[in-house]
Amino acid sequence: MKKAVIFTLAIMLCFSGFKVTGEADIYGIMEQSVVLKIGSPKAFVNMSEVPVDSQNPYTAPFVSEGRTLVPVRFVAESFGAAVDWDEHTRIVSVKTGSKSVLLPVNSDSMIINEKVVPLDVGASLVGDRAFIPIRRLAEDVLGKNVFYDRGLIIIGDSVSGIAQGSEEVGLILAMFKTQIRAPYMVYYGSLDEGIIETAKTYKIVILHPSQARLERNQIMRIQQGINPDDPSDDVKVIGYISIGEDTRTTGMTPQQMRDDPRFTGDKTGPRVDPRGVFPNGNPNLAGIGPKGVMSGGGFASYYLDDNDFDGNPDFNRAFNGAFVNAGDPAWYDALSAMTFDSIDGVYGLREILTLDYGRGLGCDGVFLDTIDTCAPNSYTDASSFNQSEFEWTAPGFLDFIKRLRNDYPDKIIVQNRGLFFFNPNLGHYKYNTRPYIDYLMFESFRLDSSSSAAFNPLFFADNSNYYAPKIAAEASRPDGFTVLGLSYAEGPSDIISSDTLLGKSQTGLALLQEEIELYKKFGFIPYITNGWVTLVNSFAKPFINDSDFSPPAWSSTWNADNVWPAGIPEPRVGVQSATGGKNSVTLCWDVALDENPVKYCAYYQKTPFDFDADPNLEKATKVPLLPRVGAAYKNGTGKDSFPFDATITGLESDTLYYFVIRAHDDSANENEDKNRVYKTVVTLNN
Repeated sequence: MKKAVIFTLAIMLCFSGFKVTGEADIYGIMEQSVVLKIGSPKAFVNMSEVPVDSQNPYTAPFVSEGRTLVPVRFVAESFGAAVDWDEHTRIVSVKTGSKSVLLPVNSDSMIINEKVVPLDVGASLVGDRAFIPIRRLAEDVLGKNVFYDRGLIIIGDSVSGIAQGSEEVGLILAMFKTQIRAPYMVYYGSLDEGIIETAKTYKIVILHPSQARLERNQIMRIQQGINPDDPSDDVKVIGYISIGEDTRTTGMTPQQMRDDPRFTGDKTGPRVDPRGVFPNGNPNLAGIGPKGVMSGGGFASYYLDDNDFDGNPDFNRAFNGAFVNAGDPAWYDALSAMTFDSIDGVYGLREILTLDYGRGLGCDGVFLDTIDTCAPNSYTDASSFNQSEFEWTAPGFLDFIKRLRNDYPDKIIVQNRGLFFFNPNLGHYKYNTRPYIDYLMFESFRLDSSSSAAFNPLFFADNSNYYAPKIAAEASRPDGFTVLGLSYAEGPSDIISSDTLLGKSQTGLALLQEEIELYKKFGFIPYITNGWVTLVNSFAKPFINDSDFSPPAWSSTWNADNVWPAGIPEPRVGVQSATGGKNSVTLCWDVALDENPVKYCAYYQKTPFDFDADPNLEKATKVPLLPRVGAAYKNGTGKDSFPFDATITGLESDTLYYFVIRAHDDSANENEDKNRVYKTVVTLNN
């Protein structure tokens, strides 16, 4: 018996009934549309995320002979068309409205209502999936319009108002990030055969090119994985780079910098905050010029002097490198041009990410360090060991990352710390880097690199109770990121030992195991090493697996105690508010935590819920939620401020509804919580 052609599963989320809207500019574009991306196996149908093919995770739109091809059944059925396949004639038939369409495979034409229509590229089979050029399917068959930009495909009735290259398009593209959730390794030392072989067993490896003096052949061997002929075990290699400090200046004096033209540039630096002096910080970061104002002169414009205003660049007292303003375009250019074999002795962006510049490492992405240079001024002062009063550069750091994303759209961006960008109680939140990064590293969550103690309980409480729920909320947004946790097996030798990571000791074993469980609680992927980041080990690997049988646990981004460090927040379970609108209801909710990514669904009906008789709410209408940033949350946390909201439209007017929101994880088991919190609301009719 011949094998029948298997199409992608029909999408049940056709454009009728409920609709879920999000951010006005972005989700307004996505409403009533099918959104796909070249090479991506996921799509958005009426703003609900769905797989292009639930049976084949590799099915995705692709380009052939200059034309973009999409799976016929997925797109057609998403708009309510009927699709069939005749194995004998090898013809795909599509019926929609008054149109009856025949698509013979490998033919240079199709037939619409018995009229032959020529095709530049005919319908074809890829494996056992049928594909056709997108414009012919959308425009000629379905009567829809198509928008295309940078691999993004939007099919709908109203796409003419979307501008190519716009920020809105960039943010929708961010929803298609490909983030690998698997054990990762970070290592700053030199590579030998054993380390290369170990690196091949991970899916993500972060290396320090300058410290390791890396070469392309080493990177390539790791990227190919254990079996060079099997792409399924390939490894993503990420190269370290400092963007908030100039590592070329490490150990130099200001006078030595003056004598070297690499550090004098246009001689208009160092620069200072154009707003004036704010030792305790100023939450208003809007309208700040990217270069600041002059303080002295004789140095490149991107050096900073807000610590002491002495006319010389300020230095990191711990690592002895000069702080820089990442938002100065001249710094991006300088960092891009650096090469390891030049006088710089530092790998630059181009050398790390491309194959044809300098040593051409061809890494899959970059690890952006020293972002904490732009931390709030209130974090340090003149008495601090490492003073840094450069919060005014925060908008520029965002500009740097946006430019990097634009220049290297297919590369992975990992941000180290900079947690303040994800805290709505700070001015930095308005310059959130979330849409432009793929991973956030939460370094020193509990176990830090200090030798005096295993960890600081005050800092840990701040990280766990105050920051982690907020980070988890940002990570789970449609354009969110995956969080990597990095901890250190450092401290008094009788309390903890890095040898325990290698199985050579039992000292601190309980601490290290607890660290892994803490990371899993928040959905962060753990790795533990020594203080120098030179200890290759597999300690965390066994803890990262698919055996998740627990539903998400509700938490809260609001700390009602308002003290430092914050106490454990009181969970805010399920739906927190429901506000009626014209044929619509807007729901608000807080964050839920799980070792796997968390998603949310609303359930609604017109009668009270009977949770005992219907615990899974099978009688209710279920709506996957694509959350936007809560309106009040943009200006800070609080009793009536929630990180998520979404509006369900298409409801009956002047009608009483009952709503529940439940959280489920993205594991194979799709564990869902069974909370019974509900809200009632009456829709409006005007």
